[in-house]
Amino acid sequence: GSMPPHPRSMPVHSACGSMPPHSGSMPAHSACGLMPPHSEPVGGYDESQMMLEGAAARRQAEWERQIMSIDQKEKEVHQTQLRLIREQTAAFIRDLSALRQEVGALRNTHP
Repeated sequence: GSMPPHPRSMPVHSACGSMPPHSGSMPAHSACGLMPPHSEPVGGYDESQMMLEGAAARRQAEWERQIMSIDQKEKEVHQTQLRLIREQTAAFIRDLSALRQEVGALRNTHP
């Protein structure tokens, strides 16, 4: 039997045993101050970090736009529901009034 995979898939820093931060920025490990190993020069790492942050900012802006759109659609649905309720109430009042007149007429002709 093989061992099941460890629930944390992130590598442990070999020098100090601390886990890297989850933010993806991975500066220095707080426990030992060592930089994590990477194959790119620091400039490339910073550039890729900026690209990731830009993508995250665009994604957040898109979500905010979608939320605003959903809020607007919710408002329109609510206004439509209120209009329908008003129309149905007005129709009910007209029908009830007509029914009362008919009942009154029947009472007058058949005492």
